[in-house]
Amino acid sequence: MSIYNSDANLEDCEVKDESQNDLVYHAEIYIGEQRLTLTDAPDDPSPNTNPLSLIVTFQTAEDVKEAYEIMLDGDTIIYPMQSTDYSSCFVSLVDKFGMRWALMTEQTER
Repeated sequence: MSIYNSDANLEDCEVKDESQNDLVYHAEIYIGEQRLTLTDAPDDPSPNTNPLSLIVTFQTAEDVKEAYEIMLDGDTIIYPMQSTDYSSCFVSLVDKFGMRWALMTEQTER
């Protein structure tokens, strides 16, 4: 499944101009029972990173916060921890190695 920027909720997706409408806002595949989610990231502030974003989905907001605390050293925040239309707890960052991550829950109250 893929959703393009042109189909995304504009409150959750900062499309700077129409040239970004064809970028992938959300794509997912399953490898067995494990879900892998990817997105284009044209707004990446670090020139040394790949515009690929690795998204890890957790069961609870506490799990997201715990993983984020582990990754804090040397990171650059893209989107601060927040609730969105698609996640009760979401944060996006570039780690000290230049990899872009999104840590999130499903849209639940957990």
